[in-house]
Amino acid sequence: NIPEGVTISRYIPPILDIVLDKPMIRDVQIRPNIVGSPQKGLKITKITIEPTSFTIKGARQLLKNITEVKTEAINVDQISESRTFKTSLSLPSKTLIAQHSQQISVKIEVASNIIEREFTQVKVVLNDDSKSLDPPEVTVTMTLKEDKLPDLPSEPILKVTLPDKKEF
Repeated sequence: NIPEGVTISRYIPPILDIVLDKPMIRDVQIRPNIVGSPQKGLKITKITIEPTSFTIKGARQLLKNITEVKTEAINVDQISESRTFKTSLSLPSKTLIAQHSQQISVKIEVASNIIEREFTQVKVVLNDDSKSLDPPEVTVTMTLKEDKLPDLPSEPILKVTLPDKKEF
């Protein structure tokens, strides 16, 4: 089943499976391939990619299930500020062709992942019931990594352990 106008004059090795497929053109989404991590204390807050999609051409069987294509690896290891990277597509097959040779611009925005959280009217509990504290409630400001925030109770209590001394 060779298409009209195609002639195969010879092929090596003598046994060769040839599969001919119809070409297909498809717009696919671009997904940035981010590797590494920003400097300690920073996190990626936003990724902007331009263009967001690309037109690729290839065999229908190969292209029919592809909806997105990654970029070449973008190494953000130890970056200390927001930065724009220029990259290109990493096509999953050498037989696929990008319809444009346009570079892809990927802006990586970073920000501190260290936050301050203020708790007001935090009840103070002493380990010695015979002692009291005035005021019985305080304001506490905590500095912590953002990912630890879910571990904090919604109404924290400050427990104070007093030393075993006769005078306070």
